[in-house]
This record gives sequence, C-alpha cells and structure tokens, in this order.
Amino acid sequence: GETAVVQATPAAKETQSVEGTPAAQSAVNVTGRVVNASGGEVPQDLTVTLMGFDQMQQALERTATTAADGNFVFEDVDLNPDRVFLATVEMNGFTFNSDMLRAADILGGQEARLNVHIYDTTTDTSSLSVDRMHVFFDFPQPGIVQVGELFILSNDSNRMVIAEKSGAGVVSFTLPEGATNLTFQEGALGERYVQTDTGFADTTSISPGTGSQQVLFAYELPYDGDLDVALTPPLPVTAAVIIAPGSGVRLSSDQLTDSGVRDMQGVSVHLYTAGGLAAGAPPDQGAQHGA
Repeated sequence: GETAVVQATPAAKETQSVEGTPAAQSAVNVTGRVVNASGGEVPQDLTVTLMGFDQMQQALERTATTAADGNFVFEDVDLNPDRVFLATVEMNGFTFNSDMLRAADILGGQEARLNVHIYDTTTDTSSLSVDRMHVFFDFPQPGIVQVGELFILSNDSNRMVIAEKSGAGVVSFTLPEGATNLTFQEGALGERYVQTDTGFADTTSISPGTGSQQVLFAYELPYDGDLDVALTPPLPVTAAVIIAPGSGVRLSSDQLTDSGVRDMQGVSVHLYTAGGLAAGAPPDQGAQHGA
C-alpha cells in the first residue's frame, strides 16, 4: 500500500557568463493567482504564504496579499537551486495549496508561477465514490487474522465536500463485528478519525478530483480456521481487489472473481477482484485457512 514518489533531476546545463553577469540566477519574482475552481467569488485581500523547503526542511516563509483580481507577487525570492516552493491560502478554516515548484525548473527557464485553487464547500456526499478498494488478509499468528483496507476516494463535483458540523465525519466506515486493535496509516481516533457505533468516520474534507483522498487502516479478527466477514463499502466502489496469502487460504464470495495466484514483490499472493459494488452492500466473504 505504500507509494514511492520519485522525482527526476534534470541534467546540469552548461551556463556562460556574459559581460560579467553571474551565470546562475540568484533571485526571482514568484507570481501567482488565487482562483475559485468552483466558479464562485474570490474573497478580497487574501493572505498568501510562500514557503521554501531545502531537503524537506523549511528554509523560507513569506506572505503577500492578493490584489482585486486574485493575483499576488513575491519579489526577489532567493533561488537556492535545491529549493522547492509551495504557496498556501487559508480561507474559512481550510488550507488550500498550490502545486510544488522546483527552483531547478525555474533556473531551467520555467515560469516562476504558483496558482492556488480554492473551492466552495458542500455537505452533499453524492459526488463521492471509491475509485479503488484494496483489502489485505494476513495470518500473523494462530487464532488471529489481520485485515488491512485501503480506500482511494474521488470527488467528481467542483466543490469540496465537508462534514455537516465541525468535528464530525465526512465519510463513515463500517468495521466487521468483533474487530479489535484498529490502527491507521495516518491519524488516530480522536484526531482525524472519530468513533461511531459501527466503526469510525474520517473528518477530513475531500477536494474535487480523482483519487483526492486516501484512507488506510487495519484491524484484527479472531480466527479458528473458518471465518465469515462482511466488508461494507462506505461509498459506491468502481474496482475492488482482495489480496490473500498465495497458499493455505481460500476466499469465497458471489461478488468476487478469482484472479489466481500472482507474484507481488517476491511474495506469492492470491488475488480476487470485484467491480461496481454499491455502498453498504458488502461482498460477504468466507475465508478458510489450510484449504
């Protein structure tokens, strides 16, 4: 479930000095514009924060105020060749970020521009769906099965979906009966997540876009060699993949297609797939160990 992000570094370019001018540019004006991607108004006099990071450590922070048309400018910004820039805007309690801009790209001729998209909000969750649902079964010790669930959420509207009230959940997840030792990749109960009668809810607002939100969690269930577990999607699911150990375990469900045993990073796993699952309609699933 981990994703590695690899950034390619462009090859160094030869530069020449002309009439005593330094070969490397040392500062630049960083410009940008705050745009309401929902089509609504952009508030006046927004504060834009420009941050620079060197090797993941913050090395620069400056603020500017937007003009009437949403434009902003940061003058004479230091261009450390290894620096990465990010512009942010806080509005109505939410933080909106620009894309990342590398100083190396600016030095390579790219425009020093950072636009920030802001969104109007809605509590209507009908635009939300699960782009991909991955479920992992593991048997770490006798009597226990560990289940990991990964949800990639999408929002096909042009508004950010938020909770109906502050601190409440935006999307609710149902845990199977008897689940214990719930853990999260990011956040915890009482922080990002809140406990519910049937599981938990994620309080994070969901921006427009495909795959704009990710939720990864795991829990344990008692296991005596035979198990019926209901996996309940919180939203309509486009595609689901169930992953079990390649030997010794058999899954069965009317909604799953057996995709066979595969090799994943040197480990033998048995894949099962499903598509077009409705929200709250679990692919009721049986698991047998030693089959």
